[in-house]
Amino acid sequence: MGPVVDARVERTNLRTMVTIGIGALVGLALVAAVALVALTGMLERSARDMAVASRSAQMAEELELALLGLDRTVDPVARRSRARELGRRFAQIEIHVADDHEAALLERVRRAAGAYLAASPTDADGPARAVFGELRELVSLNGRQAEEAAARAGELHRVATWLGATIAGLLVAGTAGLLFWLRRHALAPLLDLGEALDRYGRGDRSARAREEGPAELREMARRFNELATGLDRQHVAQLTFLAGVAHDLRNPLAAMRSSADLLSSGTPGEERVRQVSRILHRQVDRVDRMLGDLLDGVRIEAGELELRRERCSVPILAEEIVDLYRSTTQSHVIELVIAGEGAIVQADPARLTQVLTNLISNGIKYSPDGGRIAVAVGVDGDHVAISVADPGIGIDAADLQRIFEPFQRVGLTRDQVPGTGLGLSVVRRIVEAHGGEIRVLSEPGRGSTFEVRLDRLRDAVSAVSPTT
Repeated sequence: MGPVVDARVERTNLRTMVTIGIGALVGLALVAAVALVALTGMLERSARDMAVASRSAQMAEELELALLGLDRTVDPVARRSRARELGRRFAQIEIHVADDHEAALLERVRRAAGAYLAASPTDADGPARAVFGELRELVSLNGRQAEEAAARAGELHRVATWLGATIAGLLVAGTAGLLFWLRRHALAPLLDLGEALDRYGRGDRSARAREEGPAELREMARRFNELATGLDRQHVAQLTFLAGVAHDLRNPLAAMRSSADLLSSGTPGEERVRQVSRILHRQVDRVDRMLGDLLDGVRIEAGELELRRERCSVPILAEEIVDLYRSTTQSHVIELVIAGEGAIVQADPARLTQVLTNLISNGIKYSPDGGRIAVAVGVDGDHVAISVADPGIGIDAADLQRIFEPFQRVGLTRDQVPGTGLGLSVVRRIVEAHGGEIRVLSEPGRGSTFEVRLDRLRDAVSAVSPTT
């Protein structure tokens, strides 16, 4: 059962748990406040009932003393004065009557006192016993009422003490439980995440945070781990890229050194000089392309890619580039197909040339056995589509999402074809800067097709629309 509870706790988010905990504590405090207010009111009523009962008993005793004093008074004037005083005392006692039973008993005392006052001195013995008996019963009733009120007050006091202690214990336990949960499931993962960040900041690239605790902290740890993994991958890719660039630069440099040695070894013939010159030009162009990719990659990452947009005819641009590359290869057939009219875009012609040049150059490089490179320009609604298809080595499906990342050279191409791994990254950023998109379809051993889609110029759309 333990793992199930832990899994349930870890799925809980911090906000929910804190809200529930604080809500429970606040609710318990409100219940305690309401209960204590109610108990205070009940204690107050019990104290008042006890005071009333005590006062009634005292007044009954005073009434009994007044009757005794009347019994000893012989003078008629004095007896009438004491009788009026007795009536006032009855009126005062009526004010403190607590219930119907006490009211009935007081009425019997009043009637007995009236009979006692009306009796002659010789016949007053019986009424006197009656009135004093009723008075003693009234005093006894008031005493019992006072005792009952005191007992209720004591019981309420015990209940209030127990309730206060219980609620205080629950509040302390709830607060301690909430703090313990926060320490174990929130503070500990947070400290672990901070430690992982500190270790990674000090250069420990293997530092990772444990993805545990509330949902918010697990999400933070997951994002940090993904970021660290991405940075490590990029670091490895950059090191691989630097190693690849160094390796790729050594080849043209070695070729140029050999050509220079050949020229300095004697007096070569004119044909030999031309051959060496062509080799030198190719190697210089190769180094220039590599350095251009590097500079473009740096500019793009720094956000300094500048576009000088103007009206461009994509078919004319594609035809110029295709004619240029036809003269650079003998093992490939480069074909250009133009479908539809109005393939006009608002773009930077130099950057668009860079895109087409890169795609066609890749098509040639990644088709080492030669074959047909198909370049197509077409119109698709409000878009101009440019595609370059080659019969080359192709790309694995798992690598299709990575080929546009900087410094990425996937699959077998790392060893088969020289390059920096920046060309397609630069192409994608140029296309996206123009508001377009680039797609790729590929299958290992059967070649690849890259398609660029750019917004068609609006006046070009109008120019080819049929008139009505």
